Amino acid sequence: LRVLGRIPWWLAVFAVALLARLGFLWASGEPLLYLHQYTYFNGGLRIAGHPAPLAYVLYSDEWRYWNGRWTIAPLYHLLAGAVFRLLGPHLLGLRLLQCVMDSIAAVGVAYLGRQAAGPRGAWAGLAYAVYFPAVEMTTWTMTENPHTPLLVSAVALLAHEAVRPRRATALAAGVLAGLSALARSVSTGFLALATLWRFWRRGPAGR
Repeated sequence: LRVLGRIPWWLAVFAVALLARLGFLWASGEPLLYLHQYTYFNGGLRIAGHPAPLAYVLYSDEWRYWNGRWTIAPLYHLLAGAVFRLLGPHLLGLRLLQCVMDSIAAVGVAYLGRQAAGPRGAWAGLAYAVYFPAVEMTTWTMTENPHTPLLVSAVALLAHEAVRPRRATALAAGVLAGLSALARSVSTGFLALATLWRFWRRGPAGR
Protein backbone atom coordinates (compact mmCIF):
# COMPACT_ATOMS: atom_id res chain seq x y z
CA LEU A 1 0.00 0.00 0.00
CA ARG A 2 2.98 2.33 -0.35
CA VAL A 3 1.40 3.92 -3.41
CA LEU A 4 -1.15 5.49 -1.09
CA GLY A 5 1.54 7.51 0.67
CA ARG A 6 1.23 8.18 4.36
CA ILE A 7 -2.42 7.22 4.67
CA PRO A 8 -2.78 4.50 7.33
CA TRP A 9 -3.40 1.10 5.76
CA TRP A 10 -6.69 0.61 7.57
CA LEU A 11 -8.02 3.99 6.46
CA ALA A 12 -7.00 3.36 2.86
CA VAL A 13 -8.76 -0.01 2.82
CA PHE A 14 -11.87 1.40 4.47
CA ALA A 15 -12.03 4.34 2.05
CA VAL A 16 -11.63 2.18 -1.07
CA ALA A 17 -14.28 -0.27 0.17
CA LEU A 18 -16.73 2.47 1.09
CA LEU A 19 -16.28 4.34 -2.19
CA ALA A 20 -16.78 1.14 -4.18
CA ARG A 21 -20.00 0.34 -2.33
CA LEU A 22 -21.40 3.86 -2.41
CA GLY A 23 -20.52 4.11 -6.09
CA PHE A 24 -22.37 0.91 -6.90
CA LEU A 25 -25.35 1.98 -4.78
CA TRP A 26 -25.56 5.30 -6.61
CA ALA A 27 -24.99 3.91 -10.10
CA SER A 28 -27.03 0.71 -10.05
CA GLY A 29 -30.41 1.60 -8.64
CA GLU A 30 -30.84 -2.14 -8.18
CA PRO A 31 -34.21 -3.24 -6.74
CA LEU A 32 -34.65 -6.06 -4.29
CA LEU A 33 -34.48 -9.43 -6.02
CA TYR A 34 -35.98 -12.81 -5.17
CA LEU A 35 -38.26 -13.90 -2.36
CA HIS A 36 -35.67 -14.15 0.42
CA GLN A 37 -34.75 -10.44 0.19
CA TYR A 38 -38.40 -9.46 0.52
CA THR A 39 -38.79 -11.86 3.45
CA TYR A 40 -36.12 -10.01 5.44
CA PHE A 41 -37.38 -6.62 4.26
CA ASN A 42 -40.95 -7.38 5.31
CA GLY A 43 -39.80 -8.71 8.68
CA GLY A 44 -38.07 -5.41 9.39
CA LEU A 45 -41.16 -3.48 8.27
CA ARG A 46 -43.38 -5.53 10.61
CA ILE A 47 -41.19 -4.63 13.57
CA ALA A 48 -40.90 -0.96 12.63
CA GLY A 49 -44.62 -0.55 11.96
CA HIS A 50 -45.90 -2.31 15.07
CA PRO A 51 -47.40 0.00 17.73
CA ALA A 52 -45.46 -1.87 20.45
CA PRO A 53 -42.32 -3.13 18.67
CA LEU A 54 -40.47 -4.32 21.77
CA ALA A 55 -43.38 -6.43 22.99
CA TYR A 56 -43.91 -7.69 19.44
CA VAL A 57 -40.29 -8.88 19.22
CA LEU A 58 -40.32 -10.47 22.68
CA TYR A 59 -43.67 -12.22 22.54
CA SER A 60 -44.14 -13.11 18.89
CA ASP A 61 -42.17 -14.99 16.25
CA GLU A 62 -44.26 -13.74 13.35
CA TRP A 63 -41.60 -11.21 12.32
CA ARG A 64 -38.98 -13.93 11.74
CA TYR A 65 -40.94 -16.70 10.09
CA TRP A 66 -39.44 -18.21 6.97
CA ASN A 67 -42.01 -19.41 4.47
CA GLY A 68 -44.55 -19.50 7.30
CA ARG A 69 -43.10 -22.74 8.64
CA TRP A 70 -40.06 -22.10 10.83
CA THR A 71 -38.13 -19.31 12.49
CA ILE A 72 -34.70 -18.08 11.45
CA ALA A 73 -31.83 -16.17 13.08
CA PRO A 74 -33.25 -12.86 14.34
CA LEU A 75 -30.48 -10.25 14.19
CA TYR A 76 -30.98 -8.96 10.66
CA HIS A 77 -34.70 -8.47 11.17
CA LEU A 78 -33.96 -6.51 14.35
CA LEU A 79 -31.35 -4.39 12.59
CA ALA A 80 -33.66 -3.61 9.67
CA GLY A 81 -36.57 -2.91 12.00
CA ALA A 82 -34.52 -0.48 14.07
CA VAL A 83 -33.30 1.38 10.98
CA PHE A 84 -36.80 1.58 9.51
CA ARG A 85 -38.17 2.76 12.85
CA LEU A 86 -35.56 5.53 13.10
CA LEU A 87 -35.26 6.61 9.47
CA GLY A 88 -38.54 5.56 7.89
CA PRO A 89 -39.65 2.54 5.83
CA HIS A 90 -37.26 2.89 2.93
CA LEU A 91 -34.04 1.15 1.94
CA LEU A 92 -31.52 3.97 1.60
CA GLY A 93 -30.59 4.27 5.27
CA LEU A 94 -30.23 0.51 5.65
CA ARG A 95 -28.11 0.26 2.52
CA LEU A 96 -25.82 3.07 3.65
CA LEU A 97 -25.32 1.37 7.00
CA GLN A 98 -24.54 -1.90 5.24
CA CYS A 99 -21.94 -0.13 3.08
CA VAL A 100 -20.18 1.08 6.23
CA MET A 101 -20.36 -2.32 7.95
CA ASP A 102 -18.92 -4.18 4.99
CA SER A 103 -16.13 -1.61 4.67
CA ILE A 104 -15.24 -2.50 8.26
CA ALA A 105 -15.15 -6.16 7.16
CA ALA A 106 -12.60 -5.19 4.48
CA VAL A 107 -10.40 -3.68 7.20
CA GLY A 108 -10.70 -6.93 9.17
CA VAL A 109 -9.62 -8.93 6.12
CA ALA A 110 -6.66 -6.58 5.66
CA TYR A 111 -5.65 -7.05 9.30
CA LEU A 112 -5.80 -10.83 8.96
CA GLY A 113 -3.69 -10.56 5.81
CA ARG A 114 -1.10 -8.50 7.66
CA GLN A 115 -1.01 -11.04 10.47
CA ALA A 116 -0.40 -13.83 7.96
CA ALA A 117 1.95 -12.12 5.49
CA GLY A 118 3.24 -8.91 7.02
CA PRO A 119 2.43 -5.41 5.67
CA ARG A 120 1.86 -6.77 2.16
CA GLY A 121 -1.06 -8.76 3.50
CA ALA A 122 -3.14 -5.58 3.62
CA TRP A 123 -3.68 -6.08 -0.12
CA ALA A 124 -6.08 -8.86 0.84
CA GLY A 125 -8.32 -6.19 2.32
CA LEU A 126 -8.12 -4.15 -0.86
CA ALA A 127 -9.03 -7.24 -2.87
CA TYR A 128 -12.11 -7.72 -0.69
CA ALA A 129 -12.88 -4.00 -0.94
CA VAL A 130 -13.45 -4.30 -4.70
CA TYR A 131 -14.75 -7.89 -4.78
CA PHE A 132 -17.97 -7.47 -6.72
CA PRO A 133 -20.23 -9.98 -4.90
CA ALA A 134 -19.37 -8.24 -1.61
CA VAL A 135 -19.95 -4.80 -3.15
CA GLU A 136 -23.32 -5.81 -4.58
CA MET A 137 -24.43 -7.57 -1.39
CA THR A 138 -24.62 -4.26 0.50
CA THR A 139 -27.62 -3.20 -1.62
CA TRP A 140 -29.55 -6.36 -0.72
CA THR A 141 -31.59 -7.12 2.37
CA MET A 142 -29.63 -10.22 3.31
CA THR A 143 -28.35 -11.64 6.60
CA GLU A 144 -24.79 -11.67 5.23
CA ASN A 145 -24.63 -7.91 5.68
CA PRO A 146 -24.32 -7.98 9.49
CA HIS A 147 -22.93 -11.52 9.61
CA THR A 148 -19.80 -10.95 7.54
CA PRO A 149 -18.42 -7.90 9.41
CA LEU A 150 -19.26 -9.42 12.79
CA LEU A 151 -17.58 -12.75 12.02
CA VAL A 152 -14.53 -11.20 10.33
CA SER A 153 -14.10 -8.78 13.24
CA ALA A 154 -14.32 -11.68 15.69
CA VAL A 155 -11.63 -13.63 13.83
CA ALA A 156 -9.44 -10.53 13.58
CA LEU A 157 -9.71 -9.96 17.32
CA LEU A 158 -8.80 -13.59 17.98
CA ALA A 159 -5.75 -13.17 15.75
CA HIS A 160 -4.80 -10.02 17.66
CA GLU A 161 -5.32 -11.79 20.97
CA ALA A 162 -2.97 -14.55 19.84
CA VAL A 163 -0.18 -11.95 19.56
CA ARG A 164 -1.14 -9.84 22.57
CA PRO A 165 -3.14 -12.03 24.95
CA ARG A 166 -5.80 -10.14 26.87
CA ARG A 167 -9.00 -11.46 28.37
CA ALA A 168 -10.92 -8.37 27.24
CA THR A 169 -9.92 -9.00 23.63
CA ALA A 170 -10.94 -12.65 23.82
CA LEU A 171 -14.23 -11.63 25.43
CA ALA A 172 -14.93 -9.06 22.70
CA ALA A 173 -14.16 -11.67 20.03
CA GLY A 174 -16.59 -14.09 21.66
CA VAL A 175 -19.32 -11.46 21.86
CA LEU A 176 -18.91 -10.56 18.19
CA ALA A 177 -18.89 -14.21 17.15
CA GLY A 178 -22.05 -14.79 19.19
CA LEU A 179 -23.76 -11.83 17.55
CA SER A 180 -22.73 -13.11 14.13
CA ALA A 181 -24.44 -16.41 14.99
CA LEU A 182 -27.61 -14.46 15.69
CA ALA A 183 -27.41 -13.16 12.13
CA ARG A 184 -26.57 -16.51 10.51
CA SER A 185 -26.50 -19.60 12.69
CA VAL A 186 -23.63 -21.12 10.66
CA SER A 187 -21.29 -19.15 12.97
CA THR A 188 -22.00 -21.60 15.79
CA GLY A 189 -19.67 -24.04 14.02
CA PHE A 190 -16.89 -21.48 14.19
CA LEU A 191 -17.39 -21.05 17.95
CA ALA A 192 -16.47 -24.69 18.51
CA LEU A 193 -13.36 -24.40 16.34
CA ALA A 194 -12.26 -21.21 18.11
CA THR A 195 -12.69 -22.89 21.50
CA LEU A 196 -10.57 -25.88 20.46
CA TRP A 197 -7.91 -23.57 19.00
CA ARG A 198 -7.59 -21.65 22.26
CA PHE A 199 -7.52 -24.87 24.29
CA TRP A 200 -4.68 -26.34 22.20
CA ARG A 201 -2.48 -23.24 22.45
CA ARG A 202 0.50 -23.75 24.68
CA GLY A 203 1.01 -22.10 28.05
CA PRO A 204 -1.31 -21.18 30.89
CA ALA A 205 -2.32 -17.89 29.24
CA GLY A 206 -3.51 -19.75 26.17
CA ARG A 207 -5.45 -22.31 28.17
